[in-house]
Amino acid sequence: MIRSLPLLALFSCFLLPTTPLAAQSTTAPEQWYNFTDDGHQMFVYEVGQGPDTIVVLHGGWGAEHSYLLEPLAPLADRYRLVFYDQRGSLRSPAPDSTIRIDRLVEDLDDLRRSLQLAQLTLVTHSMGAALAYAYLAKYPERVRALVMSGAVHPVPFKSVPDMEYVREVWPQADSLELAETSNEVYKSMRIRAVEQMRAEGMVPDSLADADPLTTFRTLFAGSTDREYTRRWRIFFTAVNSCDVGNWRNTKGGMAFYSQAVADAILADTAYADQQAGFWPALKNFAGPVRVIYGTCDYVDPGAAIWQRTVAHLNDGELYVVEGAGHGIWSSHAKEYARVIREALGDF
Repeated sequence: MIRSLPLLALFSCFLLPTTPLAAQSTTAPEQWYNFTDDGHQMFVYEVGQGPDTIVVLHGGWGAEHSYLLEPLAPLADRYRLVFYDQRGSLRSPAPDSTIRIDRLVEDLDDLRRSLQLAQLTLVTHSMGAALAYAYLAKYPERVRALVMSGAVHPVPFKSVPDMEYVREVWPQADSLELAETSNEVYKSMRIRAVEQMRAEGMVPDSLADADPLTTFRTLFAGSTDREYTRRWRIFFTAVNSCDVGNWRNTKGGMAFYSQAVADAILADTAYADQQAGFWPALKNFAGPVRVIYGTCDYVDPGAAIWQRTVAHLNDGELYVVEGAGHGIWSSHAKEYARVIREALGDF
């Protein structure tokens, strides 16, 4: 089933401090460290009340949890929300040699045991879905439900997903058309960023007649620190939102992301092998899977592939937010709060 949702243009901060979340809950948030079975200290942030616990998996690989605090804050009146920084991420530093997919899966299971939960309800964003797939493939009986926003597909992440998977869920799919659409989406993100930089007076006269893609490459190559940061934030907003004009509300920055974590995972040969089991694990999962997507999300423009994928799941449902991007809440905060509550309320 696919649920289309009305347009709601409200701006929200992408990365926010913990105070607003605490203020909305009668239970004070708690920060603690979970010691995994190999002695790694994993930062955990817990808030909210209610009988049901949700464990949140942030994106990346190599991002961290704080950008999801504000979007999920409205759930704290009904749920116990458990956020954590995955191994190697900002508040959970770890040697690169330990950053492997099997360790991240076991870290999540260590957290489950610490929380004394027989099963996990997982709320994920972006690449956090890949960790959910890996966990589901190993411990299907320990997963109660999945609610995924802007989820990567259950195959190796590429601009166009593996066509064997795509044709299974969408036999009429045209690989060339999908590749062209993906290429246009990636180009449009850069073009929208350059248009915003030009409107902000950040493009020098020497580039006045240059095409947007050349301008984009040139601007980042010759920036001062302050200019680079502003341009980075504009492009980051273009990646996550259809509306680049709200880039000043985008909090956080480059230090919140670790490329080394992504590099370590992608270099892990076990990760490449395990990805082959992601789609079978998701397809065979008996529990509810809820997928929330913005129509201009670059991972799956128009949620075209996910529309077909949910139909192949035992209990799958897609929620579509018109006009939203990869970070749905960055431009549709109230609508995202409503729809994720609705998705969780289905089970």
